[in-house]
Amino acid sequence: MRGSAHAGGCCAHNRRVQYRVLSALGNTFVVAWDEPGSVLDGDCARALCEEARTDGLIVLSRDPGALGDSGAARLGARVWNKDGSDGGFSGNGVRCAAVGVCLDDAREGGRYEITCSDRMYPVSVERAADGGWSCEIEIGAAYFDLDEIGVDRARVDALGERGDGIGITVGGVVGNAVTVGNPHFVVFVDDEVIEAAAVKTAEWVRNSGAFRMGVNVELCRVVDDGAAMEMIPVERGVGVTAACGSGAAAAVGAAFELGYVGERCVVQMRGGEAEIRMSGECLVLSSSVEVVGEGDNS
Repeated sequence: MRGSAHAGGCCAHNRRVQYRVLSALGNTFVVAWDEPGSVLDGDCARALCEEARTDGLIVLSRDPGALGDSGAARLGARVWNKDGSDGGFSGNGVRCAAVGVCLDDAREGGRYEITCSDRMYPVSVERAADGGWSCEIEIGAAYFDLDEIGVDRARVDALGERGDGIGITVGGVVGNAVTVGNPHFVVFVDDEVIEAAAVKTAEWVRNSGAFRMGVNVELCRVVDDGAAMEMIPVERGVGVTAACGSGAAAAVGAAFELGYVGERCVVQMRGGEAEIRMSGECLVLSSSVEVVGEGDNS
């Protein structure tokens, strides 16, 4: 499949921009290089995402020949949401970016150190036996410090027993504030998770104004005696999505902290399943990435 995004005025000052469209668990992104003379900004993100029907734009940069201590190639990635706002960190977006680099370099896999939102994430990619792509990212530890998450304590209804992000009440909703490089509010329920409830929950939480940088909201139910979790993410700047990589990691991090899950959990989302495992304190996400197509702004 080949797509063409006639981006109108979004890249009026740009040269021709070529890009790929990749999907991780149904979470789709335009992936493009930050070439000299191009201005891939929020306005461009809005137009490209609308035309390509994606959740965001990933802008890649590379320092030629730069290698990390492990021998992995070093890259930079800037995430834009489809509404043109800064996306911060996206686990699925960074994984899509890594596969895009493999395709551009005509490689069957590789190791990368991708800096996104001022943090470095090790990513491993390999071509699967079925011709698809398998990709793993080390997201890092989950943190529950309210100041680091960007929580305005004056707008929190009630703190939990620990005094951090676990068990706080925001907008009348009891949940868990956590960051894995971007802010999340994870809500666990006993009943089936449904989209309408997720949207309403996110609305209550966001309308509270408690999260200074905005927040991604995940509605979750732990199943199979803690071996799996059902999740619907509502992402800031996007809305309900088929999946959210960082959201899956944040949810497992919170569930592990609460004793709901063990060191390995499969997160089930509309777009598919992601396995999250604990490696020490580091949350590691593994799942597939698909190539949707390619296009340009001509």
